[in-house]
Amino acid sequence: MSSVENQAEVVADQDTVVVPLKVKTTPVKRNFTVISITRDDVDQDFKDGKFSSKTPAGAARKAAYKACKTLYKDDDDCEIKVVIKEVTKGTTSSKLYSYKASRTLATKDVDFKGATSGVKIPFKFAMNLKSLKKDATGNVTETLVTDDITVA
Repeated sequence: MSSVENQAEVVADQDTVVVPLKVKTTPVKRNFTVISITRDDVDQDFKDGKFSSKTPAGAARKAAYKACKTLYKDDDDCEIKVVIKEVTKGTTSSKLYSYKASRTLATKDVDFKGATSGVKIPFKFAMNLKSLKKDATGNVTETLVTDDITVA
């Protein structure tokens, strides 16, 4: 028996009510894998890795960075379509997430939200992500995705 079960038995004998403590849980990291990387409507040979993030957009951003770095080393700009799928253990969802990612040369430093004020981190590239969703009529709409990283 666990200590919680023992406490429940003791409490039942005393005819008192014990309110269980709320345990603060950290957000669970989810795992995603790349289904396809497309550039100019041509599938690229990139099926590399499992990416962990709290959100599908975060994992797509990581996959896009790695794909641009691996496939297009010499290009400063890279525009690709990323399709990922969640593969977190215990998840039964088979939903695919599609994003349009564009990498450009960063012109400014990046300021992290929640960081000590005045902390700027220089990056060579900036990655913009747009969610690709189909509406009821089948048209694809693009929605800008914002994360906790913003270009200052």
